[in-house]
Amino acid sequence: MDHHPDKERRVEVTTDEFRALFEAVSNWDRWGPDDERGALNYLTADRILAAVRLVRTGETLTLSLPLNTQLGIDNPVPAEHHMTMLGDQDIGSGTLRFAKDYIGADYHNAPHSHIDALCHVAFDGSLYNGGPDRVAHP
Repeated sequence: MDHHPDKERRVEVTTDEFRALFEAVSNWDRWGPDDERGALNYLTADRILAAVRLVRTGETLTLSLPLNTQLGIDNPVPAEHHMTMLGDQDIGSGTLRFAKDYIGADYHNAPHSHIDALCHVAFDGSLYNGGPDRVAHP
């Protein structure tokens, strides 16, 4: 099989093939019509306790990514980060000072990620578990 990095491998599927695959792997309604946790329901108390028993060092690690604010071919919509207040600004609180940030990110691009991305995918007019694919605005 050719794994040349410059070649993109595309697999074409019909709507009917996609629907069959979707139905084969879907968890919709597995935990009831009001479920919002999806596969997190597999994390039962027993499984969590079993995982805790595996801890040996207490070392933690992050799953976060640093904000990618650099425009590039792999980052067409970089995150925005601006300081909106610096600690040198007197806000009338004596020596108490604050710094404030503005952060904007389009999480649906490769350099940015969020763990609930799949709940933002609609199919046949519905989000996860049949929820509406449009948010009602007052």
